[in-house]
Amino acid sequence: TEERQAWGMYNESVLIDETYVFFASEPMALSRDLEEASELRVGTQLGYYYGKRFDRMLQDPPFRALEVAQTIPHSLILLRADRTNVFIGDLLPTLYYLKELGLEDEIHIVREKDSGMPLVVSTSPTYVTFSKRRVDPGYVPVFDKALRSVRADSTFDVILDQYQLNVPELPPERPVKSEP
Repeated sequence: TEERQAWGMYNESVLIDETYVFFASEPMALSRDLEEASELRVGTQLGYYYGKRFDRMLQDPPFRALEVAQTIPHSLILLRADRTNVFIGDLLPTLYYLKELGLEDEIHIVREKDSGMPLVVSTSPTYVTFSKRRVDPGYVPVFDKALRSVRADSTFDVILDQYQLNVPELPPERPVKSEP
């Protein structure tokens, strides 16, 4: 955004693709177009952006209830306490917290009814931001080159694998439709 461009510098390479999926306290499958929206008590996180389509849906929520939490662990607590029945979480950090909190067998990725694949809300590239006040502009291309190298030689994947997150196969990019 222009606001972020005012104070930050960005590298050109994608650090990681953030993938937002639904999580539930019991195995669940939902339709791709969320026909079940009026029955859902949905948990979201404060300050998160879930893509244009879902953001429009959040302007006039069709859900039974909407609960906004500040952290992933708090969102998982709300799921376990049955305050929500689904939570939209960034896949990798949520899988990390499920493992850390010992909830891997209690919280499940929601599947798409037709395909059985994880129901992806949105996917967006994430870049590293550097402060214009604190970082020399010459450092950004050096960082970018190093990041490309780490991604190309699989070092990044080796680092990610050390977390043993049991990342599921994801469908080809087709975010949830939020318009009838």
